[in-house]
Parts: sequence; C-alpha cells; structure tokens
Amino acid sequence: MPKARLVSRVLATIGVLALSGTVAYAGGGQGGGTNTIFPYQCYLINGDEPPAVNDILNITDQFGTRDNVRVGRARLLCTIATVTKPDGGLFDPPPAIGDHLTCYTVSPVQHSPSGRVSSFDPDAVVDLKDELNIDRGVKVSIPLFVCASSDKTCVSGKDCPLP
Repeated sequence: MPKARLVSRVLATIGVLALSGTVAYAGGGQGGGTNTIFPYQCYLINGDEPPAVNDILNITDQFGTRDNVRVGRARLLCTIATVTKPDGGLFDPPPAIGDHLTCYTVSPVQHSPSGRVSSFDPDAVVDLKDELNIDRGVKVSIPLFVCASSDKTCVSGKDCPLP
C-alpha cells in the first residue's frame, strides 16, 4: 500500500475517533498549568474490511470533498491516555477550540528501571464496534501515535479556507 494512502487512512480514522469521542484535554502553560494531559494513544491493529454497504464513502471536510472513496481495513485503535513529563514539567496551554487532532509518532520501545530496552506489546485482543464495522478478535499491537487536540489556522492553499 502506498505510504500516502496509508497516512490518509490513518488520519481519516483518527478524525472519526475525534468526532465520536471526547477530545483530548491538554493543559497548562508556564506558571499555572497542569503537568498531566489526556491525548489519544493510537495502536496498530489489523482489523477487517467493512461490509460492502460501508466500503465506499463520500467524505467532506474543510479541505474539500472526495467522492467514492474506498474504505479498507481498520488499522488504528486510539484510546485516551494519561501523559506526564518525566521531570514533572508543565505542558503548554490547551488550544482555544481544539477541534482538530495533531498526531505525533511515538517509539514502540520501553525502558525498564534496569535500562533494558524492549518493544511494548499490550498483549490484548479486543472486539470492536463502530459506525462502519464490527470486528471480533482484533490483536492490539504496538503504539504508533499520540494525538492531542489542536487549533489550526490556514496559511495558504487552494483547499485551505482562510479565516
């Protein structure tokens, strides 16, 4: 699968999650914020393709409309996470609106107190039900992204509506 297509699917999946769940609550800037935020952490999964009734969609967002878009397998499962900084530092202030998600890649490795490095494997199998499909027995694999709520301001582009 071409990389651009995979990234598009990842971002579309995350967008659906953002609209159907609680958005992340970031918090605090220097001198009065919090040292804990609640973004999504997204794990790689290998779900099933949706049934034929849901495998072709028309998708419209603020950047434009795409008709007859083929929907493939479920690839990410995102869950609200609790995030702190190891040094106890504060996070930037939360966005004013927070109607977008910005996703950052995360390393799938973890470090034990003894310094041993290993790949994080949640060792979980889940059943999933959403607006497009019902998946049973889906293996949750490595974490790939942390996605925080964000504000977006268009700067340029044909399909980038300016304020």
